[in-house]
Amino acid sequence: MSSRFLLQTTLLLFLGQLLLGGLGMFLALNLPWVGLPVTLFLFWLIYRLAKVFRAEAANALKRSEPVQPGRLAFFVGLGAQLPGLLLLPFWAPTWITGVWQGALMPASALVSERWPAVGEWLWLAFLLELALFVGVASRPVEVPKVYQAASLKAPAGEWVAARRLADINRRGRRVK
Repeated sequence: MSSRFLLQTTLLLFLGQLLLGGLGMFLALNLPWVGLPVTLFLFWLIYRLAKVFRAEAANALKRSEPVQPGRLAFFVGLGAQLPGLLLLPFWAPTWITGVWQGALMPASALVSERWPAVGEWLWLAFLLELALFVGVASRPVEVPKVYQAASLKAPAGEWVAARRLADINRRGRRVK
């Protein structure tokens, strides 16, 4: 996997956190129920980026590049959450931490009516986001049986469909 892809994934997670955080913070202050889709969209974004990350890791393994998807996913997810960890609510202004954690604020606003101490521990949600990203990204990718059968070598004398145009041209056969 290229370092460019790792950096792009980290940046997408970071920008998604900020943009959805600003929207979530605004909606949490005004209409917490309406802000819940922002929270769900953040988790969907993390899940979707993890699936793309997993597919890229599978492609890198097919190219026989040494890749450890779980470890790389951990460092990418941690790199995306690092600004939020450096700006913990203990020493950063409240509006900065509000924008960073704002995607989860609508859910926190609804829960804090019943449990008021939840908002103080909202910064620990980075563990949930990191676990979601690493968990989805480190699952093994299943190769469909169609591709598994095509990759098997046929015994001598059996016909196998040509997989490349060069094979067809070299043997002088045409396929319609």
